[in-house]
Amino acid sequence: MATYTDSLQKAATQVNDTARDIYLAGLGALAVTQNEGGKLFDSLVKEGQTFETKTRKDVDGAVTEFRGTIEERITKVRTDATTNVKKLEKLFDERVARVLARLGIPTSDDIQKLAKRVQDLSKEVKALNGQSAKKAA
Repeated sequence: MATYTDSLQKAATQVNDTARDIYLAGLGALAVTQNEGGKLFDSLVKEGQTFETKTRKDVDGAVTEFRGTIEERITKVRTDATTNVKKLEKLFDERVARVLARLGIPTSDDIQKLAKRVQDLSKEVKALNGQSAKKAA
C-alpha cells in the first residue's frame, strides 16, 4: 500500500504545485498590471485618440462627399422641375390659344398687329389730309 499512497501523495503534490504556479502567475499578472497599468492606460488613451482622429477624418470626408452628392441631386431635381414647369406652361398657353381661336377671340398678338395697322393707317390719313389741304390752298 505504500506505493499506492506514495503515488497518491506524488499526484497531490503535483496538483498542489500546479495550482500554486497558477496562483503565482495570477499574482505576477496583477503585479505587472499594477506596475505597468498606468503605462498601459496611457498607451490605450493615446491609441484611442489616434483612432478617433482617423475615424473623424474618415467620417468628415464621407459626410462632405455625401453632402456634395445630395446637392448635385437637388440641383438636378430643381433643373428638371423648372424644365417641366416651363413645358407645362407652354402646353397650357398653346391649349388656351387654341380655345380662344375657336371662339374667335383675338390674341394679344392679333391686337398688337391691329394696333400697328391702325397707327400706319392714321399716318396715311394724316399724310392724305396734308396733301388735300395743300391742293385746296
